[in-house]
Amino acid sequence: TPYDARLYLDRAISYEELGFPDLAAGDAYKALLLTDEAQDESGEYHEPALEAISAYRSPHAYGSTGSRNGDHNAQQHYGEDVDYQIWLADCIKASTLTSFRLLSSNLLKCGCLKSAFDFCVRGLQLDPKDVFLEGQMAKISKRNRQAQLERDPSWVESHFDLKNDLPDEGSVRRELYPWNTHEPDRFSPASLSFLNSEMAEIAPKCSVLAVDLPLLTEDSSAVLAAATIKQLGIFADQDFAPGETVLRESSILTANNRLNDPLCDACSSELPPISSSQALYACSECDDTVFCSLKCHDTALSSYHPSICGKDLDFIGRETKPRDAANALYLLLLGRTMALAETQGSHPLELKETKYIWGDFIHPDSTYLHSSFASDFSIARHLPFSFTYNVLSPLHILEKMDVDIFADLEKYDTWIFNTLYAKFRGTASARLNTRDGKPEVCAVHPMWCLANHSCAPNVRWEWGGEVEFWARGGDEVVKWGPHKDEAQGERWRGGIKKGEEILNHYCDVELDVEKRREWAAGALGVLQGLAPDGGLFLPEEIPSLPAEWSDVWKDWSFEELAFHIFSLYVSSSEIPSEDLRDIVHRSYSSSVFRAPETTPLVTLDEEKQLHLLELFHGEYFLVRRNKGKSEAGREHLTVVGATSGDTGSAAIYGLRGKADVSVIILHPENRISPIQEAQMTSVLDENVHNLAVDGTFDDCQDFVKALFGDDDIKRTHQLAAINSINWARKVSPESAREGFTAI
Repeated sequence: TPYDARLYLDRAISYEELGFPDLAAGDAYKALLLTDEAQDESGEYHEPALEAISAYRSPHAYGSTGSRNGDHNAQQHYGEDVDYQIWLADCIKASTLTSFRLLSSNLLKCGCLKSAFDFCVRGLQLDPKDVFLEGQMAKISKRNRQAQLERDPSWVESHFDLKNDLPDEGSVRRELYPWNTHEPDRFSPASLSFLNSEMAEIAPKCSVLAVDLPLLTEDSSAVLAAATIKQLGIFADQDFAPGETVLRESSILTANNRLNDPLCDACSSELPPISSSQALYACSECDDTVFCSLKCHDTALSSYHPSICGKDLDFIGRETKPRDAANALYLLLLGRTMALAETQGSHPLELKETKYIWGDFIHPDSTYLHSSFASDFSIARHLPFSFTYNVLSPLHILEKMDVDIFADLEKYDTWIFNTLYAKFRGTASARLNTRDGKPEVCAVHPMWCLANHSCAPNVRWEWGGEVEFWARGGDEVVKWGPHKDEAQGERWRGGIKKGEEILNHYCDVELDVEKRREWAAGALGVLQGLAPDGGLFLPEEIPSLPAEWSDVWKDWSFEELAFHIFSLYVSSSEIPSEDLRDIVHRSYSSSVFRAPETTPLVTLDEEKQLHLLELFHGEYFLVRRNKGKSEAGREHLTVVGATSGDTGSAAIYGLRGKADVSVIILHPENRISPIQEAQMTSVLDENVHNLAVDGTFDDCQDFVKALFGDDDIKRTHQLAAINSINWARKVSPESAREGFTAI
């Protein structure tokens, strides 16, 4: 029976021994659900779950004490006259404790420390003397301590809230599971025939072929340098002129995390305004589900909507915290896949939208280790995993869809969720919201993602309700090629010739590699000031102060306090702790600030408690990007700022005479004091430029914002902001100054 908790526990132990802690956690959680159902007379699965447990009723039924994971198998003898309720309670307690033990131990292996901790707490509430769970609590604390100290050597454990602040996302093996019989041979004649029949609909002048690509590896050996990997690719069957459409593909495998925004439920494109003459289409059974066209309406009703029609799914995965936005979109893609499978009576991995997507899996071979040791990082782990998104939420969606998560285990097991996530994470594309920068819409286009990536692409593309390729023109060639037609010895004039591969790109290929990485780095807001959409950079979330911070911080110097405040916002992966500490020292040391207290608080009248904070003892701080670079490789930074009198002079004195930096300060003419103007305009260093603007300070600020809103100017001149639009100024020095003063 699929409602037997014992069978799930047995399989969880097997998964654990094979080195799949993620799958073990999934089965242990199902066992926990079933033991809860057996005790709850109002539960949906109460009767079959209770019946499954009762089937083990015998004089040798399993008892409440036993080995680490095998309590449910421990033999405790009962007489024939033992009361059934006593036996049942003992039996359920044994299974429940085993579930908690398996969940805590395996989630710890997955890196989900908070979930592991929570299950330990629940288990110890059931049995406060459980030695195994007590040991797991100690392991969780140790694992967290090691990770925190590696991130920040000055981390203080007493300031850490173990209950609320533990990390809860790790990674697991991106596995092509040996028992997965749904994965096709993507290079077989049958697969290629199907893919080309699909391609004929969206790109009639192209074909799907197998191609050998260079194997990308960090190993520089000659053998691996010459190695290749077989993949699918898209090739031109005919010539394409510059600007000609190569491919246009719509997808039903879409998701959006906006709860109330006007988006089509099927393709996630924006709906026309109500005042528009364009017709909208709604489901007749649930009129709050709206589609942008009759095509989307009919496609949805025939492919996925019936299985979720009228179900309470609107709030799952939507309006999440910024750090969870991407995971939530992947979850919603998983939900759409399950809806497609239910409506069409298919297995999720057999859908045409998912079957032929490659998930960048690990290949089992003769040297591949399937053992418990493999869970301890001897096998690379590339698939993000959390208990919430890989186990709990998918089951919650299925329950909302009225799917029996136990009877339909063959279609909706944890390994199937993981396989789909692996496919989505390698192929899904997303659109960012222009207001807050969070990913809001994503989609999987099965044919589009077959095009291989190149830093010198021959197509450009645009994402919307559908994705479209155009052949690039000669004026759209990237600066590193192709500059010439090798056969003709002429400059490439754009277009794609018959037989050539369609080469895609996933990022701004006009930028150098270093700048592409810089654009994606967390320090982006420090260097650019304004975001690409013209808004201000903000942290994804405001960190909480450590426990007892006021008692500990009050004895620290300004420099020490600044380091710890900055560490709350700056990840050690962006700036290592020792480097950050050095930057802070060079910024706030006595060689920079004349006052020993950095920003001394001077008492003017003790009786009236009147104090003055002096902020004029130091110079402005510059991020030194060119440290260690040769003259040829050095970059020139252009710092631009608007001032009403104070910021400008501080910036100028901090940057005057600095190599590789120009500073341009705009001030409103005749609207600042003569002293403030003299402080700026009397500095005659060649890298300092003062501009008087006929207008107000707001006019000056508008000029600065306009510069940062022009991508070409911003990239060409390497602009950096010095005003309060720069998030770095809020963190440093203002947060340190205000924190030091408050304490």
